Amino acid sequence: MRGEGKDRPRPVSPELYTREYFTTDCEGYHLLESGGEALPERIEEALAAAGDLEGRWVLDIGCGRGELACEAARRGAHAVGIDYAPAAIELSRERRDAMGPGERERVEFRLADAKGLDFPRGSFDVVFLIDVYEHLHPYEIEHALEEIGRVLRPWGRLVVHTGPNTWFYRLGYPLVRGAARLLLGRELPEDLRGQYDDVMHVNEQNPLSLYRGLTAGGFRARVIPRSFFVGIQPNRWEKAAMKALFARPLGYVFCTSLMATAFPREGGREAQLRAGRMARLLAPPRGARVLLVGEEEGTLAGLLGGLHGIEVTWMDVLGDAVLRDGEEMPGFKPCAEGTGARREGEGTDALPKPDGKGGEGGGAEVPGEGGNGPGKASFAPRGPGEEAPGSVRAAGDDAWENPDLPLRREWEEGNAYVRLAGDPYRLPFRDGSFDAVASQFLLDRVGDPGAALGEMARVLKPGGVLALAAHNALFRGAEQRPTPRPRRAFSPRELARLTEESGLVEARATTLLPDLKLPALYRGDLGPFTRLEKLPYFSVRGRLIFLRAFKPGGGRGRR
Repeated sequence: MRGEGKDRPRPVSPELYTREYFTTDCEGYHLLESGGEALPERIEEALAAAGDLEGRWVLDIGCGRGELACEAARRGAHAVGIDYAPAAIELSRERRDAMGPGERERVEFRLADAKGLDFPRGSFDVVFLIDVYEHLHPYEIEHALEEIGRVLRPWGRLVVHTGPNTWFYRLGYPLVRGAARLLLGRELPEDLRGQYDDVMHVNEQNPLSLYRGLTAGGFRARVIPRSFFVGIQPNRWEKAAMKALFARPLGYVFCTSLMATAFPREGGREAQLRAGRMARLLAPPRGARVLLVGEEEGTLAGLLGGLHGIEVTWMDVLGDAVLRDGEEMPGFKPCAEGTGARREGEGTDALPKPDGKGGEGGGAEVPGEGGNGPGKASFAPRGPGEEAPGSVRAAGDDAWENPDLPLRREWEEGNAYVRLAGDPYRLPFRDGSFDAVASQFLLDRVGDPGAALGEMARVLKPGGVLALAAHNALFRGAEQRPTPRPRRAFSPRELARLTEESGLVEARATTLLPDLKLPALYRGDLGPFTRLEKLPYFSVRGRLIFLRAFKPGGGRGRR
């Protein structure tokens, strides 16, 4: 489908989407004529499907008259609406100008194409694609979904509405029309299509094709049937009949349109799957400071460091802090007291300090916040020589308890984070320095997991989120490949008790990777096996435990 075929149809011209179309034919135009702020039903349901929008960054693709983006801003979101039709942007900006000053500052509209989004990776928490799918050819949808997957955060959400449902026109409506004639003596129109549909609707969907398209685009989707009848006043018998017909599964045939909620699909090898799960548990907002303690592989650091507007600090742990019995952590050699640790073959003079002066006469400067701090809508594309998205100072100068610790700023295909080494029992940061803290398998290895967890809770802000990964003591299967047994393993209940003793409140605990009985050499995608977690037996017996907790005193943790 991505091949450069010569017979590829041309996109629908933006010139067809005139002011007249948006104000006389496009669904919801009658509300525009009334002059009120009422929203079309499909917009209301799309906003409800997106969940709480307070503080979120929202992208509305194909914004039309701007109702959705403006309402998202009223609900506390930072909204960006794009459309490739100049008339749509003109109408949207007129609607924005009628908003209050505070709300108006949180929404902007741009003339842009869905197939080439000019935003950094991981810029948005929610993307809306409302009544756009049917206007794009299949190859255009493929490009658009690829771009949406790039700008959507790993824990983000895509909300899609498309109409008409072709199963309704081909199967449902002929039955409804015949029943109305026989039972009610009412003659319904032979064709329900609007005057613009034959020209603009180049890719109408049914429930199965929409699900397959979103799945092929890398999303885990749920499609539900929806019907929105404008100007119809059914009696009570007609309401009862409609309620029965619109419920699933009959609704897939008798509903006029489709609504889908989709999330980036989990997948990849174990390290990728685990990093994606940890990122979803953390879900840090724009401008958040994130601390990773004991992150060995760097997969999670690379994932979060490449997202727009997140400050990432990766702290390796000192070998003698982890292994109290005198063993040495593989790959680490302890440095002099108070100077952190270094990997074998590395010198501490190459690690810049927070002030950017380095160990002995220089080093790379720790990047500053620039123009992408919280509340600033800076979406300018990166030019030659500019820093990559996510290149922000980890933890900030005001967070450092010990500014003499060595640091290293690392870059990996555009991913940026600050890296240092320290003692998990004495984290070198002030109280409440981070919005989110994550640790993978550190508690399995430390001599005193309660003390290490207490330190993580100390540097977490009130309302901040903690995400933990640990080996599951309830797992009874064999490892896929030979690996050293951890010093300890926890049951979900034991890990929850530890978090509560540290002053945190457990919000969510899951397990991952049950006893799959896969060949030892299997290195394929483990994503499909995550569905086993929903089975009662496996729900607490996966090989790994993931726990999400939050620090009381703020409002974000339970989101």
